[in-house]
Amino acid sequence: MYFAGKSMLTLSTARWAAEEGLRVDTASGGELAIALRAGVLPEHIGLHGNNKSAAELATALDAGVGRIIVDSVDELEFLAARAAERGQVAPVMLRVTPGVHAHTHDFIATAHEDQKFGLSLTPSATGRDGNEAGVAPAAVAVRTALQADSIRLLGLHCHIGSQIFEADGFGLAAERVLGFLAEVKDEHGVE
Repeated sequence: MYFAGKSMLTLSTARWAAEEGLRVDTASGGELAIALRAGVLPEHIGLHGNNKSAAELATALDAGVGRIIVDSVDELEFLAARAAERGQVAPVMLRVTPGVHAHTHDFIATAHEDQKFGLSLTPSATGRDGNEAGVAPAAVAVRTALQADSIRLLGLHCHIGSQIFEADGFGLAAERVLGFLAEVKDEHGVE
Protein backbone atom coordinates (compact mmCIF):
# COMPACT_ATOMS: atom_id res chain seq x y z
CA MET A 1 0.00 0.00 0.00
CA TYR A 2 1.29 3.46 -0.90
CA PHE A 3 0.91 6.75 0.93
CA ALA A 4 0.01 9.49 -1.57
CA GLY A 5 2.75 12.04 -1.08
CA LYS A 6 0.75 14.65 -2.96
CA SER A 7 -1.65 14.77 0.00
CA MET A 8 1.09 16.26 2.21
CA LEU A 9 4.66 15.06 2.16
CA THR A 10 7.03 16.31 4.81
CA LEU A 11 9.98 14.55 6.40
CA SER A 12 7.73 13.61 9.33
CA THR A 13 4.90 12.20 7.21
CA ALA A 14 7.32 10.26 5.01
CA ARG A 15 8.99 8.76 8.11
CA TRP A 16 5.59 7.96 9.62
CA ALA A 17 4.46 6.24 6.41
CA ALA A 18 7.63 4.14 6.29
CA GLU A 19 7.36 3.25 10.00
CA GLU A 20 3.78 2.09 9.43
CA GLY A 21 4.92 -0.17 6.61
CA LEU A 22 3.56 2.01 3.81
CA ARG A 23 5.37 2.77 0.61
CA VAL A 24 5.42 6.36 -0.65
CA ASP A 25 4.12 7.69 -3.95
CA THR A 26 5.88 10.87 -5.08
CA ALA A 27 4.75 13.18 -7.87
CA SER A 28 7.77 15.45 -8.29
CA GLY A 29 11.51 15.67 -7.78
CA GLY A 30 10.90 17.61 -4.57
CA GLU A 31 8.66 14.92 -3.12
CA LEU A 32 11.16 12.26 -4.20
CA ALA A 33 13.94 14.17 -2.41
CA ILE A 34 11.84 14.40 0.77
CA ALA A 35 11.06 10.69 0.77
CA LEU A 36 14.71 9.79 0.25
CA ARG A 37 15.91 12.23 2.90
CA ALA A 38 13.34 10.84 5.34
CA GLY A 39 14.91 7.43 4.93
CA VAL A 40 12.19 5.73 2.93
CA LEU A 41 13.74 2.73 1.22
CA PRO A 42 14.16 3.65 -2.46
CA GLU A 43 12.51 0.41 -3.56
CA HIS A 44 9.45 1.51 -1.57
CA ILE A 45 9.10 4.75 -3.53
CA GLY A 46 7.13 5.36 -6.70
CA LEU A 47 7.56 8.36 -8.99
CA HIS A 48 4.46 9.72 -10.72
CA GLY A 49 3.89 12.81 -12.78
CA ASN A 50 2.81 13.53 -16.32
CA ASN A 51 5.70 15.86 -17.05
CA LYS A 52 8.74 14.38 -15.33
CA SER A 53 11.99 16.11 -16.18
CA ALA A 54 15.16 14.38 -17.29
CA ALA A 55 16.66 15.29 -13.91
CA GLU A 56 13.74 13.71 -12.01
CA LEU A 57 14.03 10.50 -14.03
CA ALA A 58 17.81 10.44 -13.51
CA THR A 59 17.33 10.88 -9.76
CA ALA A 60 14.82 8.04 -9.71
CA LEU A 61 17.25 5.78 -11.59
CA ASP A 62 20.18 6.81 -9.38
CA ALA A 63 18.21 6.20 -6.21
CA GLY A 64 16.77 2.88 -7.37
CA VAL A 65 13.10 3.73 -6.87
CA GLY A 66 10.77 0.76 -6.97
CA ARG A 67 8.52 2.00 -9.73
CA ILE A 68 8.37 4.80 -12.24
CA ILE A 69 4.86 5.43 -13.53
CA VAL A 70 5.06 6.40 -17.20
CA ASP A 71 2.38 8.54 -18.89
CA SER A 72 3.40 8.48 -22.56
CA VAL A 73 5.28 6.49 -25.18
CA ASP A 74 7.73 9.40 -25.54
CA GLU A 75 8.51 9.30 -21.82
CA LEU A 76 8.91 5.51 -21.96
CA GLU A 77 11.34 5.72 -24.87
CA PHE A 78 13.31 8.50 -23.15
CA LEU A 79 13.49 6.52 -19.90
CA ALA A 80 14.52 3.35 -21.75
CA ALA A 81 17.37 5.21 -23.46
CA ARG A 82 18.58 6.82 -20.21
CA ALA A 83 18.46 3.51 -18.34
CA ALA A 84 20.31 1.75 -21.18
CA GLU A 85 23.04 4.44 -21.17
CA ARG A 86 23.54 3.73 -17.44
CA GLY A 87 23.42 -0.04 -17.81
CA GLN A 88 20.26 -0.15 -15.69
CA VAL A 89 16.81 -1.63 -15.96
CA ALA A 90 14.03 0.80 -15.03
CA PRO A 91 11.02 -0.63 -13.14
CA VAL A 92 7.99 0.76 -14.95
CA MET A 93 4.24 0.85 -14.60
CA LEU A 94 2.21 2.25 -17.47
CA ARG A 95 -0.54 4.67 -16.49
CA VAL A 96 -3.53 3.87 -18.64
CA THR A 97 -6.59 5.97 -19.29
CA PRO A 98 -9.70 3.80 -19.54
CA GLY A 99 -12.01 6.53 -20.87
CA VAL A 100 -14.21 6.67 -17.77
CA HIS A 101 -16.05 9.80 -16.73
CA ALA A 102 -16.04 9.52 -12.95
CA HIS A 103 -18.75 11.25 -10.93
CA THR A 104 -16.63 14.08 -9.56
CA HIS A 105 -15.69 17.64 -10.41
CA ASP A 106 -14.24 17.97 -13.93
CA PHE A 107 -11.03 19.50 -12.56
CA ILE A 108 -10.14 16.35 -10.60
CA ALA A 109 -11.38 13.66 -12.99
CA THR A 110 -8.39 11.96 -14.60
CA ALA A 111 -9.54 8.92 -16.58
CA HIS A 112 -11.53 10.44 -19.42
CA GLU A 113 -10.18 10.72 -22.95
CA ASP A 114 -8.36 13.85 -24.09
CA GLN A 115 -6.55 14.75 -20.91
CA LYS A 116 -2.91 14.95 -19.91
CA PHE A 117 -2.60 11.82 -17.76
CA GLY A 118 -1.84 8.38 -19.09
CA LEU A 119 -2.02 6.24 -22.18
CA SER A 120 -5.40 5.78 -23.80
CA LEU A 121 -6.89 2.31 -24.18
CA THR A 122 -8.80 3.61 -27.23
CA PRO A 123 -7.20 3.04 -30.64
CA SER A 124 -5.94 6.21 -32.30
CA ALA A 125 -8.14 7.14 -35.24
CA THR A 126 -5.69 9.48 -36.92
CA GLY A 127 -2.20 8.32 -36.06
CA ARG A 128 -1.27 11.84 -34.96
CA ASP A 129 1.08 12.82 -32.12
CA GLY A 130 3.27 9.75 -32.52
CA ASN A 131 0.37 7.33 -32.18
CA GLU A 132 -0.21 4.53 -34.66
CA ALA A 133 -3.53 4.72 -36.48
CA GLY A 134 -5.85 1.97 -35.31
CA VAL A 135 -3.69 1.08 -32.30
CA ALA A 136 -4.25 2.22 -28.72
CA PRO A 137 -1.36 4.25 -27.28
CA ALA A 138 -1.39 1.88 -24.27
CA ALA A 139 -0.83 -1.07 -26.64
CA VAL A 140 2.09 0.74 -28.29
CA ALA A 141 3.57 1.42 -24.85
CA VAL A 142 3.24 -2.23 -23.77
CA ARG A 143 4.98 -3.40 -26.95
CA THR A 144 7.70 -0.77 -26.53
CA ALA A 145 8.28 -1.68 -22.88
CA LEU A 146 8.45 -5.41 -23.57
CA GLN A 147 10.94 -4.89 -26.40
CA ALA A 148 13.28 -2.66 -24.35
CA ASP A 149 16.00 -4.52 -22.47
CA SER A 150 16.33 -1.53 -20.15
CA ILE A 151 12.68 -1.62 -19.03
CA ARG A 152 11.07 -4.06 -16.58
CA LEU A 153 7.33 -3.74 -17.06
CA LEU A 154 5.74 -4.22 -13.64
CA GLY A 155 2.15 -3.65 -14.69
CA LEU A 156 -0.50 -1.05 -15.29
CA HIS A 157 -1.66 1.89 -13.22
CA CYS A 158 -5.05 3.57 -13.45
CA HIS A 159 -6.53 6.48 -11.53
CA ILE A 160 -9.99 7.79 -12.42
CA GLY A 161 -10.02 10.87 -10.21
CA SER A 162 -10.47 12.07 -6.66
CA GLN A 163 -13.52 12.58 -4.49
CA ILE A 164 -15.60 10.11 -6.51
CA PHE A 165 -19.29 10.25 -5.60
CA GLU A 166 -20.47 7.01 -7.25
CA ALA A 167 -18.74 3.63 -7.42
CA ASP A 168 -19.83 2.77 -10.98
CA GLY A 169 -16.75 4.42 -12.50
CA PHE A 170 -14.41 2.12 -10.58
CA GLY A 171 -16.18 -0.97 -11.91
CA LEU A 172 -16.14 0.29 -15.48
CA ALA A 173 -12.45 1.24 -15.25
CA ALA A 174 -11.58 -2.18 -13.82
CA GLU A 175 -13.54 -3.90 -16.59
CA ARG A 176 -11.71 -1.95 -19.30
CA VAL A 177 -8.25 -2.38 -17.77
CA LEU A 178 -8.79 -6.12 -17.24
CA GLY A 179 -10.01 -6.42 -20.83
CA PHE A 180 -6.85 -4.68 -22.00
CA LEU A 181 -4.73 -7.02 -19.85
CA ALA A 182 -6.41 -9.99 -21.54
CA GLU A 183 -5.46 -8.52 -24.93
CA VAL A 184 -1.85 -8.06 -23.73
CA LYS A 185 -1.72 -11.67 -22.56
CA ASP A 186 -3.11 -12.93 -25.88
CA GLU A 187 -0.73 -10.84 -27.99
CA HIS A 188 2.47 -11.02 -25.93
CA GLY A 189 2.01 -14.06 -23.70
CA VAL A 190 2.66 -12.11 -20.50
CA GLU A 191 0.46 -11.51 -17.49
